[in-house]
Amino acid sequence: MEPSVASTVQFLDTAKKIWNAIEEMYSQTSNVSRIYQIFETMFSTKQGDKPLNEHYDLLRILWEELLIYQPITPDVETQCKQREDFQCALFLFSLNSDYVMFKDKILANESFPSAANAYSRLQRASIAYTPFVAKDASTAFVSNGRGGSVRGG
Repeated sequence: MEPSVASTVQFLDTAKKIWNAIEEMYSQTSNVSRIYQIFETMFSTKQGDKPLNEHYDLLRILWEELLIYQPITPDVETQCKQREDFQCALFLFSLNSDYVMFKDKILANESFPSAANAYSRLQRASIAYTPFVAKDASTAFVSNGRGGSVRGG
């Protein structure tokens, strides 16, 4: 074990506690951002000018990497959660760029919400943050979402 890693677990009294601490610090199983990036790449990948075998190989590599984060399991609850993660990622990927700030907040979490929960959160956030920018930037006002406005600039 690397000395820098060993120093973080040196006072734990059982192998299980050490293993759990190391797993929590270094595990990639809840890497929501990377899972989303894999889904995003899969959704947007097109064959284009690539030969069929190169296109298939790229997708196969992505599928294999996804298995690191979402391994195949006989556990039905885990399978359902993986399906929900996929649905949420597809929903987030399909959004307009207006929602990028809210999407990034969702992806900063330790796990994906359900697609319905992501929709609900985006709906609430977009109501609270409804920008209105006038065509003339010198007189632009931005709604603060509470019926008032603040001077843009």
